Amino acid sequence: MDLDKVMKFVSEMVQKEAEILTIDQDIKIIKVKDKEKIDIQTDIEHILEERFYSILVETFPEVGFEMEDSPLVTNKHGYRWVIDVIDGTKYFFYKIPLFSMSVALVLNDKPVLGVIYNPISKQLYTGSIVQSAQLNGVATKIKEVHNLNEVMLNVDISKHGDGWDEIKSWVLNKLHILVDITYRVRMFGVGALSLAWLGSGSLVNGYVSLTDNIKFVDVAAGLAICEAAGARVIYFNHPVSGKPCYIVACPTIADQLARIILN
Repeated sequence: MDLDKVMKFVSEMVQKEAEILTIDQDIKIIKVKDKEKIDIQTDIEHILEERFYSILVETFPEVGFEMEDSPLVTNKHGYRWVIDVIDGTKYFFYKIPLFSMSVALVLNDKPVLGVIYNPISKQLYTGSIVQSAQLNGVATKIKEVHNLNEVMLNVDISKHGDGWDEIKSWVLNKLHILVDITYRVRMFGVGALSLAWLGSGSLVNGYVSLTDNIKFVDVAAGLAICEAAGARVIYFNHPVSGKPCYIVACPTIADQLARIILN
């Protein structure tokens, strides 16, 4: 695939389709995903997933699909779109401007292109294996730091799942260490934007997922952007559950984080 052309198409599509997220409107909950009635799906997400599928399957019929609330569609070529039409649904529903639209092109489970768009700030983050990371068309790179006490670290800890009792001791132990040795630990709860900020060289300069149910649709585009910005992405299996987790930072810091997390 011509990734430059794909990037242009997806960037324009995302900015156009995201206009619906800026309208003052009555947002309806159409699905509640947890017993606490906090994890929700909205009608806008449903509309956008149908729109994205329709547009992309017509333009790129050879590419499969993975979306948060739709069935997985695979194909023999190995490519698939990994899309979260609203990452930060709860923020969106409560009209807090901390959400984004996230689209990744993945080849055999490896993110090769990412687009993340914040429709409120109108910040478009992009990057691919053939194109450097950019913010609104201006090249960006990851912020280089050398010591953990300089790191503003975003830690992704998702809601307590069914296996929380088995992993919580490990999670809290690692979190205690990270709080003690880094400049700050933050938990923004928006994987896509956190990785976009990291890839743009802003205040955030490290990312770690500690729990084992981080959704690939939330981070795939951000992983592509961060790698394009010069970050090291370390994939590892959670030591308790064996499920995928991620460490992302400049190479020196990523290695230091890995020694803490993986030992």
